[in-house]
Formats: sequence, structure tokens, C-alpha cells
Amino acid sequence: MPKRKGYQPRVKVRPPQTPKKPRNALWDLYRDGITYSLLCKFDECPERFRKRVVEGWSESGLQDGMEFGNAFHLCLEKLPRAPEQVTQDYQAVRYANNSVEPHQREDFEKLLAMVEGAVHGHATYWAKDHETMDWVGKEQTFDVPYHIDGKVLRLRGKIDGVYREGRDKNRLWIFESKTKSEIDQEGLHRTLRQDLQTMMYCLAVQHLHQEQVSGILYNVIRRPSIRPRQNESLVEFARRCKDDYLTRPEFYFHRWEVLLDKNDLELWRTRMFDPLIRKLITWWDSIKDNPFEPWKSPHHWQKPFGMYNGLATGRRGSFFDYITSGSHTGLRQLNTVFPELESD
Repeated sequence: MPKRKGYQPRVKVRPPQTPKKPRNALWDLYRDGITYSLLCKFDECPERFRKRVVEGWSESGLQDGMEFGNAFHLCLEKLPRAPEQVTQDYQAVRYANNSVEPHQREDFEKLLAMVEGAVHGHATYWAKDHETMDWVGKEQTFDVPYHIDGKVLRLRGKIDGVYREGRDKNRLWIFESKTKSEIDQEGLHRTLRQDLQTMMYCLAVQHLHQEQVSGILYNVIRRPSIRPRQNESLVEFARRCKDDYLTRPEFYFHRWEVLLDKNDLELWRTRMFDPLIRKLITWWDSIKDNPFEPWKSPHHWQKPFGMYNGLATGRRGSFFDYITSGSHTGLRQLNTVFPELESD
């Protein structure tokens, strides 16, 4: 296909990079532990996970959802410092380490303008609620031991907030914030007791404070769909984003309170978390002696393309009502596993 006159490719092709094989694996399960995000990567695909934690590879470039969430959380952590100052520092760091491609910088700066508007709107909308919360800690990192089958792993991460509430401030709550482009209100509320990240944080908080977590306050911020107008400056765009958040807070900001009883955490741990951790341990023990050549292990594999997983894309997945409430509404029982293969 002939190129248009004046055509310039948006992305310049870089010369192929010769990978340098490190002498030792970047990560060791028993030495370094595991985080929520790494558990997700392992469950996605052991080989892709190995390339990340053993060989040390990471994808560069701009990922809008992740960048928005990271910058928003950083602004909340630095309050009452102005979000514009925080995003400027964040931008400088990202540019200094070349993690944003030159052709992506304009889009990146517009994304940070949306973050600034979101932080202003969030702080204004929830100001009175935050005044009543007795904060135990904000943006608190944790590194706690987890005992399973005679082994001890380090569970690591950072919790958005822990606070006390109630008449005598005797109930311990977790505060967790998420930025999302779409919000499934019912789905989020019904799945928090089975959510990997939230319940993993409950485990950590329970260990740190030696008391049961009473509940979760799930704080969701909608990412805007607003886009720059033609010839609109970055300053004007940032102001318009801020005004939109301030004038439509009910559209952008949502919260759910989920109470936990003493059995919720144990049920989640035995049915969901421990089987996943055992799977990780079995895999690592099978390749740790030579993690750069894992293919002799029967527990190592690479997920093929073309496999659909609704849960991995943030959807409800199969049997949502059955899993979350035991309801059989909308289901039918089959008398064969392969009805599509049965002849008429």
C-alpha cells in the first residue's frame, strides 16, 4: 500500500534488543514473597510470570488504566499536598526513567490532568465522611508471614487505609480505593468477600493488629470519558475535567460497606487462597533449581492464545449468582457434558 504524502509512522521501530540473561533469578518465592499483583500474573500464565519475576522483563509504554490508578493513589497518599504538584513529580520520574514513549507524552499529560480533576472532586465530595474516620494508617505497606503446609511465605503489599469506626471506635475497617472505567455496582458489592486483593489485605491487617476485621469500605472512582476539544490547551482541559468531577460527583464516586463475619475470611482462605498458594509453591519448587530452563517441569506451562476468561477481564464470569448467593435462577441442568456434540 503506497504511503500518503507526508506520512510519518507514529512509532519508530527500534532495533532488536539482545536480551541479557541474568546470572541469578531476580525473584525467589521464599526469599522475596508474593504480592496480589504477582499472584494475578502467575494465575494468568506461569511462563509469562517467569519472564517477569525470573528474567526481570517488564512491558514499557503507557497503559491508561494503570497510570490513572497509580497517579490517583499517589495523590491521595500525598494529601493535603496539591495534586498538581504530585502529578508534576510523577511525570518527571516517568520521563526520567523512559517508561513513557516520546510519542505518548501528550496523551500522558492529558491523563494526569484527568487525575488532578478526580482528586479535587473526590476530596470535596467525601470531606465530611473522612472527618469522622479514625485512621489507624494510610498507604501502609505490609510484609507478614503466612504459614501453609509447613512452609512460610511472605505476603506483601500496600493497603490504602485502615480505620476504626463505631460508637467506641472498636471496629477495625479496611479502606480500599479503585479506579474503573465501568462500574458493576451489584457485582462489586456481592464479590468483595471472595475478592483476592481485598481478602488478602484482611489477612495482613488481622495479623498486624491481632484482631478481626469488621468490614471493608470499597471506594470506587470512575475514570472519565471526557476528551480534549480541538485547540484546547492542557490548562483548559484540566479545568474542564475538574469542573466535571465537581458538578457530577454522584456519577464519578461510589462507596460500598461490606460487613465481614468471623467465617468469611476462613472460608475464603481454605476454598480460594490456600489452593492458589499451593499451586504457586508446587510450581516454584519444580523449577527453582534451574528457573531459566523450566520446561522439564510437569507444572510449568504457557497459556495459549484464544482462551476466554471472563473473570480475567473484570466481568462476572460463569455461574455468578450460584457462586455468590447459591441461586440457581437462570440455570438448567444438563444430562450430557457435550450437548453441542450430540447428534439429533
